[in-house]
Amino acid sequence: MGCVKKNPCNQQANPKITFNQGLKAGEELQLSVSGVDDISACYWYGPNKFAANGQQVSIPNVTGDAAGVYTVDVATTEGCIYTVSSDSIVINNIEAPCSTQPNTITLDGLGKFSFYFVSYDKQYSFTGNASGADLTLTFRRVPVSGIYTVKYSPEFINDVGIRLVARNLLWGVRDYTKLIVNVVDGKLIATLCNVNVTASDGSYSFKSVLSFNMTADLK
Repeated sequence: MGCVKKNPCNQQANPKITFNQGLKAGEELQLSVSGVDDISACYWYGPNKFAANGQQVSIPNVTGDAAGVYTVDVATTEGCIYTVSSDSIVINNIEAPCSTQPNTITLDGLGKFSFYFVSYDKQYSFTGNASGADLTLTFRRVPVSGIYTVKYSPEFINDVGIRLVARNLLWGVRDYTKLIVNVVDGKLIATLCNVNVTASDGSYSFKSVLSFNMTADLK
């Protein structure tokens, strides 16, 4: 009588992925897997080339391209591998902490200007202008919903450059200021709220407070 090899894998195992619901861009996505005993390793992969190891993993400061389905391979000490995928994860848009009208910019002490989308090219730049003022946002990629970090020289994919010229003055936005971006129905909505800015004409320095909303087609 021949030997019968026992299958070490638990046919009753029921791996399940859980994640935090109601997630907004800029928050932390938390993923975990359960339902399998004697886990030795977990290998995750998902949208935007996501890859990670561990029974519990997270993605800080998520952007819109983190939305979608995540999959994990669960390995056990018995040498078994179970694979499970999540429900489709939705990344919701962000509520800006200030109220601004579309295509407007307010610079305290200088008045209110209306800015209009001018151009979009491979540099991922969006420019608005009005009488005596120009505003340009420069991204390192096609923007998705998220919180971007203002940098004089954008380096990373979540950096953005901001250039504002008003009344013949170049106004500086401090590095590491946060810009809120939402993408809705193919449109970019970029909002900056109540940020201190400075300018100089060589003789005098000027200080003011800047808020703006720029809405532009993503084409």
